[in-house]
This record gives sequence, structure tokens and C-alpha cells, in this order.
Amino acid sequence: MTLLVAGTPTNLKFADGVKAEVVESDVYQICERLKKEHPRVFVIRIARDGEQRYIVNERDLEGTDWTLFSVDELDQRVIDKLDRIVKIPFEVRLKMAEKDELESKIAMEEEASDKFYENFGDPMRRQLLKDGFGSGTVTTSYPKRGPKDRDRSK
Repeated sequence: MTLLVAGTPTNLKFADGVKAEVVESDVYQICERLKKEHPRVFVIRIARDGEQRYIVNERDLEGTDWTLFSVDELDQRVIDKLDRIVKIPFEVRLKMAEKDELESKIAMEEEASDKFYENFGDPMRRQLLKDGFGSGTVTTSYPKRGPKDRDRSK
């Protein structure tokens, strides 16, 4: 999708088949609440092939539109996220984002290592022991994570 912002939402240019419009009202009155608390903030709905996404933008004092973030649904989380952006200083948000990124990277590397072991390491070890290349017995491995460690929101 190509997005060109030329100053006003009516000048948004998208690829073929993509429709964009400024959202003035919604079921949960998110747009009205945003307009009341943050007058320069507006929401654009982008629709293509039955799917839609919302982009929260801000128009600065010079009239330039800036994308703040995008979401799949308009609900209370939009207001909470915008309040967090406004109230938390940039330096603190940057450190929080860096910390989240590092934690995510570590978790992904650990998951990749576990998958590698499950797919290659353990079967190879079992086969080597079975063929007589090593001492010991073939043991059963159990998952590292138990029910209490799993994400229950999924």
C-alpha cells in the first residue's frame, strides 16, 4: 500500500482498490472523545477487500499530518494508547520500547533454540544412543514450560 500525505486527509493517495475516509463518529464514540481531549487528532479508516484498519493521525501547528499509530479496532485501547503517548516523555517511551524489543528478541531466540533441539538435537542424540555411539539410556524430555507459564489470553 502506498501512502502519500500532502497536508490534508483528502489528499491521501492509495493503491488501487483501497478506500480511505476520515471517521467522524463510531459506535463507542472514540473519535468524539479523541476530538474532545486532543483537538488536533483524527482517525482515518482504510478499507480493502473487506478488511479495514484505522490510522490515528495528528495535524501539527504547520498543518502537516503525522501518523501516530494504527489499530484494527476503535475501542478504549486507542484512547489509552494516545494518553500514554501524550503523558509519558519520549525518552521514557523509547527506553520502554527498547526493553520490550530486547525481551522479545531473547524470547524468540530461546524459542528457536528449543525448536532446534526438539527437531534435530534430541532425535539425533536418541539415534546415536540407539546405534551404540555413546553411553546412557534414551530418556524422555519434558517441556520447559508448564500450564502456569502459558499465555492464557490465546
